[in-house]
Amino acid sequence: MTSSERNKLFRAQNPEHAKEYRAKRKEHYKQLAKEWYVKNKESVIECAIEWRKENLDKAKESNLKHYHRNKESISEKHKAWAQANKGKVLARVRKYELAKINRTPQWLDKDDLWVIQEIYALSYKRTEMTGIKWHVDHIIPLQGKTISGLHVPSNLQVIPAIINMSKGNKLLIDN
Repeated sequence: MTSSERNKLFRAQNPEHAKEYRAKRKEHYKQLAKEWYVKNKESVIECAIEWRKENLDKAKESNLKHYHRNKESISEKHKAWAQANKGKVLARVRKYELAKINRTPQWLDKDDLWVIQEIYALSYKRTEMTGIKWHVDHIIPLQGKTISGLHVPSNLQVIPAIINMSKGNKLLIDN
């Protein structure tokens, strides 16, 4: 009888002992992995960054799956961060408001301003009617990295908040 056969027989005859042994080994290997990670953290991070660059689609899909699996805890963490960093949140909101003001042209007339108000009203109505949060989105972002749009009716659209949040300050071009 080989040693692997003896081990298999022992595990079959002593399932509680085998279960306890596996649990101890699992904790031991978990601890070893943590220690290795601490020693090699920089190289692990570099490898992760490289992998993300090479596998952008997979990384985005993985992030999206993680978000949907952990939506509530992520939301709680964001709320806690916002509570602890009110100054940063207010500064970001104010920066966006100023960008909107600076990107609103002087040549808009009363009708244009009325259309903008109606677009925001539509966003509110859709949220009220569907129970899903809707946002007014700038098609060409006000603070884009390569291009900046204007706060004018033709640059506004009403889209679900989840899509707007994932879009960020990016220009989405139809393929």
